[in-house]
Amino acid sequence: MQTLSRQGLDLIKTRADLERYIEISAGNIM
Repeated sequence: MQTLSRQGLDLIKTRADLERYIEISAGNIM
C-alpha cells in the first residue's frame, strides 16, 4: 500500500495531475 501511495505521489506534480489521478482511481474502484 505504501509503495502504491509513493508511486502515486511521484506522478502528482500539479493539482491537475492530482485531480486526474483521483478520477482514474475512482474509475478503477468502480
